[in-house]
Amino acid sequence: MHQNFSQRIEMQIPHENTYTEVTTMSSYDDNFDKLSKDYTLENYDKIKNFIKNNDEILDYIIEITPLLDNYFPNYQKVIEFCEDPEFSDLDFIMIYIKGSIFDEDYEILTKFKKEPLYKSKFSRNINGSVCVELW
Repeated sequence: MHQNFSQRIEMQIPHENTYTEVTTMSSYDDNFDKLSKDYTLENYDKIKNFIKNNDEILDYIIEITPLLDNYFPNYQKVIEFCEDPEFSDLDFIMIYIKGSIFDEDYEILTKFKKEPLYKSKFSRNINGSVCVELW
């Protein structure tokens, strides 16, 4: 009888569900760890804390990564947490395209920023929370 009871409890533990958008912490950690495969993370702990406290940012970065790879296939991508010393509401994540030739790649970056996904199906807060620029 105890086994059935524990099995029922396990079934009630929230797992990732596309309808309810409930995720476990390990799912968040797994998705965050994927970033380190695609990006150099300049200040890992600050980035992780900021993203954890701002719901959509991780999903947004994961969604734009293939688009960035398409526009800048041979460049290193760097994520940096940018902190405002006076107002934490102005903190944001900067994604740098490193190693670019600015004059040649500025036009490509402009095209990227016109992409519907970059403009986003996500909330307007994303636009102020994540920026993509050339290094």
